Amino acid sequence: MPEFQRNIVELEIKAAKWLSGELWDKYAIATELPLLLSTQEDFLKILTLCKSSPFQIFDLIAAAKFPANLFLKHLVVLSDFGGEPIQRLGLAFQDIFPVSPEGKHFFEFIWNRKKYSYEFQKLPIKGLNSQRLGLHGEGLIEEKELDDLLRDMIVLLLFASTSKQADQIGLYKCEIGALLGYDRQLTTFVKQRYIMVVPLA
Repeated sequence: MPEFQRNIVELEIKAAKWLSGELWDKYAIATELPLLLSTQEDFLKILTLCKSSPFQIFDLIAAAKFPANLFLKHLVVLSDFGGEPIQRLGLAFQDIFPVSPEGKHFFEFIWNRKKYSYEFQKLPIKGLNSQRLGLHGEGLIEEKELDDLLRDMIVLLLFASTSKQADQIGLYKCEIGALLGYDRQLTTFVKQRYIMVVPLA
């Protein structure tokens, strides 16, 4: 059987020039893992203090002066809702979430056996992606304070699993908010999830 060798033109056509979305997410987690692990305890403290209301989380993030984009990055890792799902969310947002009489998209979720409603303050927007949220590389190093877009994403990644939209684009995995108020289960969940993530690095 003759040996087949591609020339430079054929290699140019066939070659993969960029990492796939899945490989990029794994690479990003590997390079950012030291930062995530070093801030994991502070992240957990914020979660365990959130007991009176699901929206108390915003006051706790601000009081702790914890970078909002880093907080969101922890949620992204814990819910396995990274680059590609975020982009799909941006593209399909208006088809997924209903609109209130005031003209704002919203979703309803259950927390502590009560129903809550959240109106999105910034979403939908064009070009929703990890870079815009400051979740990778230099963007993650640059600390971001809470703004409307980060608030929208934090609520979604915390509580979407109990919403009617949970079956859309993997939102059922956004379940960590259901553990707020259950400190032991919450801590176990976070630690186990990071044990699963570490081999990817």
